Amino acid sequence: GATGSAADVDPDDPADDLLLDDELAVETAAAATSTTRPSIANPDNQLGNSGARKRDKARDIDAEVYNGILSAFSRETTRDHSADVMRLLDRMERLADELDMPSVRPNQRTYNVALSVIANSASSVPSSLDEYYESISNKTEEAAAMKGENATSTTASSARRAFNPLHPGRAAESILSRMLSSGLRPNAYTFASVLNTYQRIPNGKLDAAMAADAVIRGMESLHL
Repeated sequence: GATGSAADVDPDDPADDLLLDDELAVETAAAATSTTRPSIANPDNQLGNSGARKRDKARDIDAEVYNGILSAFSRETTRDHSADVMRLLDRMERLADELDMPSVRPNQRTYNVALSVIANSASSVPSSLDEYYESISNKTEEAAAMKGENATSTTASSARRAFNPLHPGRAAESILSRMLSSGLRPNAYTFASVLNTYQRIPNGKLDAAMAADAVIRGMESLHL
C-alpha cells in the first residue's frame, strides 16, 4: 500500500507509484541542496556572501604588502620611480574606497617611504612625473570635452608636456595633503622629505624656495 517503504511497494499499484515519486523528489531535492548550497564557513568557498569574501580579501592583503613594493622602489636607484610610486598610492586609495578594503589604505609608513622616493628622484631631468601629471591633465580634458566644455588649446597642451622642475615638489605636497586628509599626522621625517624634494630640484630654485617656505608655514600652523 501507499504507507509502506520504497522496498515494499507494488509497481502496479497507482498509490504506490505516488509514494515512489514523492521519495524520488525528496532525494533529488536533497542532492541539489548539497551541491548548490556551499558552506560559507569554508574559506575556499567562492559562493559565500560578499561580507565573507571581503573579510578573506582583507585577511590576505594589507598596506604592508604595498609598503614592501615601495621599499623596493626606494632601494632601486638606477631609474626614476616617482611616477610608479604615485600610481601605486592611487591604486591603494582606490581599492580602499571603491572596493571597501580599508586594510590596504596607505598608512604613515606608506606615505613616508613614498616621499623618500620622490625626494631621491627630484633631481631627475626629465622627471617621470611629467608623464604622470600629463596623463591626469588628459583625463581632465577628456572629462571636460564630454561635458561640452572648451578643450585646452594645443599650445597650452604642448607647454604642459615640457619638463616641469616643480613636478616633484607637487607630488611631495600631494602626498602630504593625502596624509592630512586621511587623518594621519605628519611627523618630522615627513616634512623633511618634502623640503629635501624642493632642495634637490635642479631648476626653478626661486619657485622651489617659495614653495618650501609655504610648506614650513604649514608645518608651523600644524604644530602651534
